[in-house]
Amino acid sequence: MQPRSYHYLRQSITLTGFGTATFEDAIKASYKIYSLFTRRFPEGQLEAWKCHLLSGHSQFTTWNRYLTPVKDAPNMAHAPFTEATDPLGILKEMVAKGNHVHGEDNAVSYWIQRTNDDETSWCVFID
Repeated sequence: MQPRSYHYLRQSITLTGFGTATFEDAIKASYKIYSLFTRRFPEGQLEAWKCHLLSGHSQFTTWNRYLTPVKDAPNMAHAPFTEATDPLGILKEMVAKGNHVHGEDNAVSYWIQRTNDDETSWCVFID
């Protein structure tokens, strides 16, 4: 892969509430927030907010880039990759080439919700 393409690498997640009222309310609130931002950006400068349907239920996808071009964030401090994000060191090698940085804005935390036999649940951070 050419270094000029590195900033296209991203990770994403798609969420749905399968029709729950709480999720539908969150979708409506998110759209209202997006609408406020559209008034502040010139036409075509803000990526469109998209919500899709899955079997009649609202869903949306969000994503984050692994790397940012240094020219776009010259003062961004590097945030080390975690084992969960870069187990083979491939992203670390890409950053070492010097044209991209993995900063706090690129970092994503991974959490797992676990439930005991007594149905007590808790979240665990995965490094």
